[in-house]
Amino acid sequence: MFLPDGFCIFVDATRYKGRVTSFVVRLTLETEDGPVNITRYDGAHGVPHRDQMSKAGRLTSKTWMHGVDFEAAMEYAIADFKENYRAYYEAWLKN
Repeated sequence: MFLPDGFCIFVDATRYKGRVTSFVVRLTLETEDGPVNITRYDGAHGVPHRDQMSKAGRLTSKTWMHGVDFEAAMEYAIADFKENYRAYYEAWLKN
């Protein structure tokens, strides 16, 4: 899903019997050197969360979403990135 200014949202999900069993929603920015990851939501560790990345590709923060199922977390992630991609980019620039 393309956003303005070279930003993209990539969604990868696995479903079993109609339920999301794993997911990753990544916010990326297209650069001269290819896409870079700004932040992502995923269900690793069994709990949905958002990982903020640095320009060096390191994890700078993790925000947990306890009590939220994977389907709802995935939908939230997409909406959140559509609305707040510039703020996440600003955070990425500072790290």
